[in-house]
Parts: sequence; C-alpha cells; structure tokens
Amino acid sequence: MRNSELFNEDNEATYCPEDDKLRLYVGRVPREEYLALKDEGWKSTPKQDCDFVAVWTAKREDTALSYAGIIGDEDQGPEDRAADRAERFAGYRDNRRRDAGELADRYDNAPSVFTGQNSEKTEKRLNQVERLADRAVNMWDKAEYWQSRTIGVINHALHNSSASVRMGRIKKLESELRSIEKDKKGYEATYSKWEKILDMEDAEKQTEVARVFSGFGYGGWIYEDPTRDDGYKTCLYSLLDDKKITGAEAAKMYLEKHTHPLKCTWRGLHHLKLRLEYENQMLEAQGGRAGQMEMIPGGWYCGHQIHQVNKSRETGRICSLKVRTNAIVSNYAWEMRHNVEGTDYALITVEVERNAPGNYREPTEEDLQLLKQKKNEAKKGKHKKPALINPTIESAKRLQEIWNTKKLDGYKPESWSNYKPTEITIITQEQYKIISNGSYGKAKTVWIAPDGTMNNERYRGNVEDGAICKVREKYPDGAYSMYNAHSVIVISDKPQKDLPEFVKEVKEEKEAANV
Repeated sequence: MRNSELFNEDNEATYCPEDDKLRLYVGRVPREEYLALKDEGWKSTPKQDCDFVAVWTAKREDTALSYAGIIGDEDQGPEDRAADRAERFAGYRDNRRRDAGELADRYDNAPSVFTGQNSEKTEKRLNQVERLADRAVNMWDKAEYWQSRTIGVINHALHNSSASVRMGRIKKLESELRSIEKDKKGYEATYSKWEKILDMEDAEKQTEVARVFSGFGYGGWIYEDPTRDDGYKTCLYSLLDDKKITGAEAAKMYLEKHTHPLKCTWRGLHHLKLRLEYENQMLEAQGGRAGQMEMIPGGWYCGHQIHQVNKSRETGRICSLKVRTNAIVSNYAWEMRHNVEGTDYALITVEVERNAPGNYREPTEEDLQLLKQKKNEAKKGKHKKPALINPTIESAKRLQEIWNTKKLDGYKPESWSNYKPTEITIITQEQYKIISNGSYGKAKTVWIAPDGTMNNERYRGNVEDGAICKVREKYPDGAYSMYNAHSVIVISDKPQKDLPEFVKEVKEEKEAANV
C-alpha cells in the first residue's frame, strides 16, 4: 500500500465488476508516480474520463486506496464507455471525410494544364496537384478505417454483455476459484505439518521427518544459510540434507517466513466469490442458461429426444446431452461413428451449457416409453463381444502351432537358421499381472480370428470385427523378437476352457475375395 502522502480528497477510485477493472481519477501526477503506476500495471487513459485503469489485483486495490481512501462504484459501464468510444471514433471519421472532401475540391479546382516558360516551376506545381489527389484518397481510407473501428467497438460491447459469453466468464471464474481454494487447503496443511514437526520430542526423528517433508518443495529458496556470511539463500531441504540445521530450526525458519492461515485474508478468493455472485445474478436476470436447468432422459431438446444427460463433476451443472438423430450415411467410417449398431438412429453429443433454456421440453409418458423402446433396440442390435478365454493346455498347443506355422511361412530359405519354435507359457494370475503391468508390459490380450491368427483388421483401435475370442500372449523369452512367434499364455490357477475350432480355409477365402 502506498504512503498517506498520495491521499487527496479530490482523488477518486472506482471499481466496475462488469469488466473487473479499477479506475483512478487523480489528474496529472509527477513523473516518478507515473512510472511507478505503469510498473504496477496501470494504464494511462488520457482520452477517457478517468486517468488510469487496471485489472483488479490486491496490490492495485491497495494503490487505489492510498490515493482515494475508498473505492466506489463505477457509474459508467462498459457499454456506456463503448458508446463514448464509438462517438469519438465517429468524430475522427467525420474529420477525415471533411479533409478528404476539401482536398478533392482543391484538386478539382486546380488547372488541368500547366504552361510556363520555367519547366522546373511547372513540374513542381504538377507534383503538388498530384499529391493533393493522393492525400484525398488517403483521407478516404482513414475515414473507412474509423468507420470499421466504430462498428467493431459496438459489436464487441454487445458480444461481451451477451448471456452465452457471460456463462463462459462464470466457468472461467469457477475454475480460478477452485484453484485458489486448492492452494488455500494445501497451504493450511503445510503450515499445520510444520507446527507438528516443531512439537516433536525425538530430535533425530524430527530432523529426518523435516528433511523428507521439505523435499516436496515447500518454502522456496528464501532461507539464509547460517554457515555463510554473504547472505546466500537456499531451500530448507538443502540445509537439512547438508546437516547445516536441525529439524526444529527448519520448522522455526518456515513458521517465521510464513503467515498463520488464520491471519491470511485471501483477498483474491473473496474477490472471486463476489464476482461470481455478480455474474450469476446478471445471468439470471438475462434468463439463465440451459446448463442450469434440470433435464432428464426422455425429454426433448431442439426437436431431438435426450438419451443421456452429462453433468460436470465440479459444478453439478449439465454440460452436454446425447440426443437421437437419424442414422448417418457416409462412405467414411469416422463420420458414422455416432450410429448405434443394429438401429436406424445415431446418438450425437450436444454442448448445452451456454445455450438458451427455452429449447428443452419435459417428457410425457409416451416419450419415456419411446426412450425405453429405443434402448431395447440398441441392446438387441449390439453384437456380443468375443470373450476372453483361458485355454486348456491342449488348446493352447494347437493355437501355438498355428502361430509357429504362420511365422515360419514368412521366412526365406536363407534365414531358416534363425527360426525357433515357440512353446506355450504356463503361469499364475499373479505372475501374469506382473509381466503385463505398464505401458511397456511384456504380455497382453489379443483378438483371435477364425483361422487362429491374431486379428489385425483394426480401425481406430477396433479389432472386434471378425474375431471369435481373446487370449493372453507374451513375447517369446520375455522380449520382442522378429524371428519367433509370440507365446500363448495359460493361467494355471484359473478355470480353463477349450478354444473353438479354427478354420484353415478362412485365409484362402479372404485372398479370393480380394482378387
């Protein structure tokens, strides 16, 4: 906060919640103060009624208080300021049009032919007339520029005051509020932990706990090294790890550098809550948004029946809907991904949080029956996913022979020496969990085609089409090898089941169909 010498009863400070800006009415200030305000983020506005403007922060609020003592309400809102700005731009436009007209008249009144005995004077007068034409055209360009600026200012003000844009501001403010509340809880927990460390009686354990806890990065590089005289600053972890201080000294240093949570004002948190209250009241006065309504499956939105309502986990508001539309017909699979298998309709996601609330209609009893009927159609039409089978040892050997044969078929005679038949792997469920864990696991489940090979017919990760079952497999010898087939896994401590009979002619049928 600035010193009291800046205060003057003639000064005035205001705040406008619509654009979240502080404004100072202080007149001309000395050069030093002007530079200090500029460094703090204040912007000089000589062509507006106020003298300085800045987006709200706690520090800038202190500055405004130091000049005016109190912060009042801003009488002129963003729309009024936009109107004043548009009027000022219109004045610029009229001036440029007037200048262009005067220059055009001077050009028209100039003689069409220049004659004289002195060629230099004649050429000079000719150039002057040509410059008049250029300046006239330039003034018309400037008039068109200020015309577009005027339209832009008005449209921008109307856009910012619309209900959908206000809803976007509310979402952003809510996100910032959650972030600050999270930081507040973390700060309180950290301060409480250092208080507990300070109260520990076992000095050795106290130092070790403090060293481990400080390793999480709490405190920053703000602590002076007691073993040096040059004022060098470092973090608590470095001091504890180098055994330059004890755990009790570390706790005292932290508590001295930080304010008790009960004494923290958290002005930014309070300010965000007030802004949210204002924006929500303004949104309610404008009719609200669809995301604030209660919608249920079976109702209708914009002429389409709702099949699913999605709500935000953070706010509890409706953020999107899945509505039924006619099936999409296209030559591209990605365009038909919304189609529901076995039905004549598609389900598409519609974002509704910013939309107007008048597009929703409550469901009738007939609507609920229709929704139930459509969901039953989807269940019946959906194909059954191939099951994961833990094969018997005999079935696993049969499948392993198919894999080994396919691998051998791809070899050239000169590389047969590298081939090595792969055997099945028999392990427990716990062992499989260990080797398959993580993104770089050595084991996984694979889809099996009717001919016993791995089903590689995939699009966007989909390998269900054409598969009859799934099995577990791993790399041979635990590592990827281009020379050997993968190994079929049998889980020894789980129920085992025979694999279906594989059709050898499937591959030939596919090749014939492709031809």
